[in-house]
Amino acid sequence: MADLLFILDHMRLLARGPKSAGMLYFLYDKLKNDENIVQLTYQEIGEHLGYATSTIQRSISILQKMKLIEEVQGSFGKKFKVLSVEKLNTELKKEILEITKTEDYSDESILKRRYLEENIPAEYQQLLNKKVLRSAYKELGSLRGIKSLCKHLKIDYNTFQLIYERKGKDNFKSKFKELCLEIEAEFNKTQTVPEKKFGENERELTKYLYDKLGERDAKPISKNWYAKNCTIAKDILAKISLDDAKKTIDWGFCDSWWKDKMTNLSSIGEAYPKYMLSQNSKNSTILRSTPIPELLRRRIMQEVRDLQVQTYEDAALLKQLMLSGQYNDDIKKAVEILEKGKIIPEGNNNIKFG
Repeated sequence: MADLLFILDHMRLLARGPKSAGMLYFLYDKLKNDENIVQLTYQEIGEHLGYATSTIQRSISILQKMKLIEEVQGSFGKKFKVLSVEKLNTELKKEILEITKTEDYSDESILKRRYLEENIPAEYQQLLNKKVLRSAYKELGSLRGIKSLCKHLKIDYNTFQLIYERKGKDNFKSKFKELCLEIEAEFNKTQTVPEKKFGENERELTKYLYDKLGERDAKPISKNWYAKNCTIAKDILAKISLDDAKKTIDWGFCDSWWKDKMTNLSSIGEAYPKYMLSQNSKNSTILRSTPIPELLRRRIMQEVRDLQVQTYEDAALLKQLMLSGQYNDDIKKAVEILEKGKIIPEGNNNIKFG
């Protein structure tokens, strides 16, 4: 049903001008396999339809211009894929009429008008269902992005536009717009309710992350983001302080591994213990035999396979080689990872033991 309007337009054009192309398309469409592929030789087509080779070539060229078929690799003869019918472009229509020396005609017809005015395909009826639209609003955060709405409901956007432009009293457009406005009004009334459900600290922590994301041009676009994160914040602040939660967020954005994972407050649950370990390691005495964090060891093994860096002494030796100028690309890469991981100081300093 979704392609019927477009098929009607293409049929009118093929019937008036390149009739042989219309017959060939009908033949291709009926003989295509499950992958929409058809392979026929000029001899087979000519013998069956009574067309000369030049007529077949001309018909194929027109069908390709109209994007009804496309040639694909074949073992013998011509192999084509029958394409989904798309909206007939005005310029393309004009080009085909000129090629076939056919007189122009109106795009309207009694049959097409009847279909537009009287029938709404079943899959588009759901756009007038308040329950469906309400569910889509919750998922998308808006009903104003029609392409996103059509994609969400798995319906064709171009057909929606044709139905949307119908004329007459109580038409599809007016009903659809009225429903969208009603649903938006419903959600606008309730969107402040989450604020009342949460305390000042939950809102402050959620806003803190939101602002940090905004500083990086990564503001959340979902309208449900705030309420969801306030709920998460309530659970987090029952276990750690607001100050520690904020410090964990700051640490996450500074950490090379965590910085692209701080998109919502749920990341704090896993990041907080790692943040605390990083703080404890700064305050504790580092021995030569102290292992470096496993996460950094894995990163170095993944990126520099020929180096084994297990302890802080290994890290210090690599940094010393860098400072003395005795290094290669692998050592340089490992030192960069260790510096970013705060295992060794950046610049001309190295670890001091004892």
